[in-house]
Amino acid sequence: MMHKRAFLLRIVITLLCLIVLTPVVKAAGPKKPLKCVAPAYLKPGDKVALISPSYYCSMETAFRAADTLRSWGYAPVIGPNVGKQFLEHYAGTVEERLADLRWALNDPGIKAVICLRGGYSTLHLWKVCL
Repeated sequence: MMHKRAFLLRIVITLLCLIVLTPVVKAAGPKKPLKCVAPAYLKPGDKVALISPSYYCSMETAFRAADTLRSWGYAPVIGPNVGKQFLEHYAGTVEERLADLRWALNDPGIKAVICLRGGYSTLHLWKVCL
């Protein structure tokens, strides 16, 4: 059971917080709705990059994925560092994996990026980017 004094103290603290924080919230302005930008649909012949930003993926797997995309009418492009292996299970060094991601995102001709294999080590890329 809450004592009367503790209850009143909590009410006073809550009111003080509201008084102090109200100008800060108002100064931040009204919340602006986020705009969602939908990418264009892929069309036959569009270039699709295949990268492996996390764990190792064999070239055989990359070629099979490329064949599947080709059968769907797309033009697959395998990243320059796909197939590399670092410390047994990573798909190349952090710099190599990041280079493939940057290559795919900076090429205006590439309309989509597909990760051949994902995983926890993708977080290593964020550490380098920050």
